Amino acid sequence: MLNEAVGQPIGNLTSQLFANIYLNHLDQFVKHTLHEQYYLRYMDDFLIIHPSRAHLERGKLQLEQFAFAELALTLHPNKTNVHKFVGYERFVGYDAELFTRRLSKPTVQRFMRRMRRTYRQQGEAAARDSWQQFDAYASFAHAKGLLKAINPFTPASRHDI
Repeated sequence: MLNEAVGQPIGNLTSQLFANIYLNHLDQFVKHTLHEQYYLRYMDDFLIIHPSRAHLERGKLQLEQFAFAELALTLHPNKTNVHKFVGYERFVGYDAELFTRRLSKPTVQRFMRRMRRTYRQQGEAAARDSWQQFDAYASFAHAKGLLKAINPFTPASRHDI
């Protein structure tokens, strides 16, 4: 019996490419039709920041209608919400502010736990690879000081691993 799954396999690299190509139409709609100034999207996660709750509620309805009619997609009812902006929004592991991005505390903690486990189970070479991946991820945030402080491969902090 064939499994008739809908969508793309999450771990597949083509999923990232298809998400960017397919959802470009959504980006254009948000930019040119809704005229949103503060819009972020990473794969299938997106964020719109606006001071007016009523504006966001109208935009949410328009987005739902557009996604269904033009892209044959539905927005997840439990993950699509409008709430007050309190200075930052946690988004794909970053705390996004209007003009900065910081690594969220849970993201850093989760990485450090994973790094210690990798070091114990697979050794220093694998842990260095993990650090390089995290460093690349963190490069999209304002995190140079944090990275310097938590880098387990600097001579002063070798004991932290």
